[in-house]
Parts: sequence; C-alpha cells; structure tokens
Amino acid sequence: MQFRRTPAVSISQQYIVALDNIHFGSQLSPKTGLVSEGWLIRVSSGSLDLALGEEDRLQSLLPGMVMKCLTALLAACFLLAGIGASDAAVRIARDAGGRIETYVGKYQGVRSSGERVIIDGYCASACTIVLGSVPHDRICVTSRARFGFHAAWDPDSSGRKITNLQATQSLYLMYPFELRRWIDQRGGLTPRMIFLSGHELTSMYRPCHLDSQASAH
Repeated sequence: MQFRRTPAVSISQQYIVALDNIHFGSQLSPKTGLVSEGWLIRVSSGSLDLALGEEDRLQSLLPGMVMKCLTALLAACFLLAGIGASDAAVRIARDAGGRIETYVGKYQGVRSSGERVIIDGYCASACTIVLGSVPHDRICVTSRARFGFHAAWDPDSSGRKITNLQATQSLYLMYPFELRRWIDQRGGLTPRMIFLSGHELTSMYRPCHLDSQASAH
C-alpha cells in the first residue's frame, strides 16, 4: 500500500487525506481536530499534521477496515432478505383438505417462514388448520373466502367414514378461542360441514389488501 505525505497547505483550502480509494475530507478551521480509525488530523496555524500515520500503522489497520466493511455488507444482505420474507404471501383458493398431520407440517413451515396468508376462496377440513397455526395478524380474507369445518374421520374396512373423536378434539383445540366459540354455537364439530364466510368471517379476520406477490397453495 502506498501512502504519500500531504504537504503543508493553507487552512482556507479543502483538506483531503487520501488512502488509496478511501477519502476523508472536511473544510477545517484552526484548532480543529478530527479522529477517524486511529488517525488524528491536527490543524495548527497553517499546516496539516498527520499523527500516527506511518505506513506500518496504516497497514495494520487495513484488515480491521476490511472486516468492518464485510460485516456491514452482510448485515445489509440479511436486512434485505428479511424484507423480502415479510412481503411474501401464500394464497389459498381451492383446498378441500386432507390428512391432519400433512397440514400441520405444511402450516408450521409457513409460520416459520414469516409469510402472510391470503384466504381467497374455499378452505375446508384440514385446510382450516391454518387458522390455528399461523398468527392471527398474518392472515387476511378476501370476499371469496369460505371455510368449511367438520369432525375428523377415518375410513373403516368398507370405506365408510367413522368419526375419530380423539383427532376431532385435537383439531378443535388448534383453533383460536373466538373460532371455537363460533363452532360451539353451531353444535360443535360433527360429520356435517358448517361454513364460515362473509360478515361473520370478516368480524374475526381482517380483509386483504392484495399488494403481495402470493404463491398459490
């Protein structure tokens, strides 16, 4: 690294100390002192002195400067990644459900990702687990949103649906309190589907402002 000593100049000029491509500049006045990364720039009655400015001193400080720059760059990358995650959204439009454990795993992934959820259509059976897995403030509903709730079931040897009471209770307890109260007022979770939409739904969940790039699920 090359360092050229700056000759004495008048204090009315712009003083610049140049270290390769790094420049520190300031319009200085008498008795002004500037400290930056161990270099002290002192201005006296008409001259500019650089203390602790030997080449070996500058060489020893350069690795620290590089590390600080890299740290700042990494911090900026993490910040941008966080902003991107917070702006992302999952859109649910036509989902009739499936196995409970499959949906629990899927929505835990959505919860961990920080993504928002847009309910923009039909979401029934195990799909409704989203309401108990993703935080309330990250869920919104459009005018097309419609939820369907029923008891959990298993097929018997002939393929008939047999209510699984234990799984139904587990499903019920996943839902937030306000939704459980709504279900209770309609006879609980039974083989008969009950639907939540319109004004009743928007009284529980905020309307969507569709300004996100959503991925359909």
